[in-house]
Amino acid sequence: MPIKTIHEEMPSLNMTPMIDIVFLLIIFFMAGTKFAEIEHGMDLDLPQVSSVATLNGAPERKPIHILSDGKIGFDNQIIGLEELTQRLKASVASHQGLSVLVRGDESVDYGYVVRVMAACQTAGINELSIQTQLSAKSGG
Repeated sequence: MPIKTIHEEMPSLNMTPMIDIVFLLIIFFMAGTKFAEIEHGMDLDLPQVSSVATLNGAPERKPIHILSDGKIGFDNQIIGLEELTQRLKASVASHQGLSVLVRGDESVDYGYVVRVMAACQTAGINELSIQTQLSAKSGG
């Protein structure tokens, strides 16, 4: 009867690829959290609608915030209407097909929203969206 002289090694688990994946996930979630903080930098109460419908799947939109007192927030800064028009013109010049998302507080006077929309038109924005939120009691 032959005697075994070779010692078998116990199988080992290589943890390196798993650690790499965990680090990539951590980086992904950290970056995603930072972008969410930027978007929620303005304190707004969005108006509510009873139904939701998507008009079209537009790419990245530049948000414009209209606060309850009529002030305009753009790129995390409070600016005037004239400065908004100038910044939008500069953005359109560098990014053709730029779209804008207007986020107005529910209590803001409609005239402020119209002025912002007119500033977008003056700047050459062809694609403009208004953000609302779905009410808890949708009647439709």
